[in-house]
Amino acid sequence: MTGARTDQQCTSIGNLTLVVPRPTKAKNQENVRGSTEALGRALVRLTRPGIRLRHKHGIPLFQVDEKDPDNFTRDLDGKQERGLFQNGEFKAIH
Repeated sequence: MTGARTDQQCTSIGNLTLVVPRPTKAKNQENVRGSTEALGRALVRLTRPGIRLRHKHGIPLFQVDEKDPDNFTRDLDGKQERGLFQNGEFKAIH
């Protein structure tokens, strides 16, 4: 019987076919509610501009120099230096 609803659902991925119980209408509604709530929590963070970077001792934070986009600023343990990268290494400009 074509188009008849069964208690099982088949999903094929390549040569693999999974046969799983079809979710109930109540389970679908519960999943929609849960995903809507999760999206609402995520939107609060996703719509806030900017990012927060936590500084850790001994790990430098590099940013493009606002005055000269060819150079960078390095913040390492509270000390800021301007410089550039040569052969993959930061070289401070004195």
